[in-house]
Amino acid sequence: MRLEGHTDQIGDEASNLKLSRDRVIIVKNYLSLKGVASDRIEIAYLGSQRPV
Repeated sequence: MRLEGHTDQIGDEASNLKLSRDRVIIVKNYLSLKGVASDRIEIAYLGSQRPV
């Protein structure tokens, strides 16, 4: 399973990368608490490189 964290293009890239990383880690932790093995979860934080 791959989780990707995204942001919009507002703000600087360093802040956007941190925000997208924080978001995806929170989701990964939540899924782990619900029983999904953490080694099955791949994460990517993209900041504003690929805004949704």
